[in-house]
Amino acid sequence: MAKACLSKLIQAHFKSDACEIAAIIFIHTHSCNGNYNPHLHVILAEGAFFPSNQDWKWFQYLSLSQLRLFWQKHLLKLMEIEFPARQYVINLSCA
Repeated sequence: MAKACLSKLIQAHFKSDACEIAAIIFIHTHSCNGNYNPHLHVILAEGAFFPSNQDWKWFQYLSLSQLRLFWQKHLLKLMEIEFPARQYVINLSCA
């Protein structure tokens, strides 16, 4: 889900669906003091590959507010799939 979200963000940045991203993403379930604190660690290349013309295009900035919105959209979509009986909760969060 994280890679799909980042892909959509970068595709929006380049205004093209034809790019591939390079990312390493893993979940870390505990903080350094041992408390349960699930979160993601992401190593993202500063660009995207366009296979059609074998081109690598760099970017220097990605909007964190746009990333937050893409993440919310992907998370709500996942909730809709995984918890179809809880549709009223999803409808409330989209209102």
